[in-house]
Amino acid sequence: MSYGTSVRDTAFLATQSTLNQDWIARVLAAGGAFPSQTTLIANDVFFGAILSAGIYPKITICNLFPPDSLIAAITPLIRKGGSPSWTNHNFVAGDLTPNGMTGDGATKYLDTGFFPGSVTSSSSAHLAIGVPGDDFSTTQVEISIGDSATNDFRIFCHWTDQNAYSDVYGSNQLGFANGGVAIQQFVMASRTATNLAHYYQGRTATGWLDKTNIVTNEVNNASTTRSLILFANNTGGSITFFTKKRLSFASCGTGMTSAEGQALYNAFQAFRVNAAGGNGGV
Repeated sequence: MSYGTSVRDTAFLATQSTLNQDWIARVLAAGGAFPSQTTLIANDVFFGAILSAGIYPKITICNLFPPDSLIAAITPLIRKGGSPSWTNHNFVAGDLTPNGMTGDGATKYLDTGFFPGSVTSSSSAHLAIGVPGDDFSTTQVEISIGDSATNDFRIFCHWTDQNAYSDVYGSNQLGFANGGVAIQQFVMASRTATNLAHYYQGRTATGWLDKTNIVTNEVNNASTTRSLILFANNTGGSITFFTKKRLSFASCGTGMTSAEGQALYNAFQAFRVNAAGGNGGV
């Protein structure tokens, strides 16, 4: 069931959770239609799960790419920073399905308007994405921000070597050598100390995996002057390495432990089941 902006709809809005009220207002302000009741219920399932896990304070921005409309899909559910609705570069309604949004590997990306360096640090940071895609045809980056080749803050999954890497206040950290097998997944890069870099992976078929890298103290930074983008690489404002993959989730904020990351993954999966009738392919 969908709603509009009539008196009845205004009364319905007043019955929604504070989180949904904020999200609905931003969707409508961006020109979108009133979201479906199915999605609103799924939002509350997700929100209840992260509140119970105590991880809501660690999430600054979070988008679940609901299937209602293109505008709803580019409007983050949790927005403590960045743009009310992310800036769309070339995506169209046909790029959105119940299981996420798909890039074209050429021109399409989203600009969050969020500067990760404003809330993260070399001892506390996370990036997470749902990336149920398996295109290995070229070098691709899924979520990124940087000022130079050594000051990057990103996850790049399945480059031509079919592995997954992260770059969160540090040089490229190998996640999991997938060998083209475990290609549909939820991945998180996290820093919980200056010498601890974690790479987490969640997938229905393989469960939850945790790879912790003991690293030297890092001096790299996350930009406070350039915004985080999805579906491409942003280094010094140059947008390159566009992805052809499908994204069904994105989150950024402070560092999470393995248990906290798994709680976020479980909440994401619960949303996908309730909103899309499936698991987002992961």
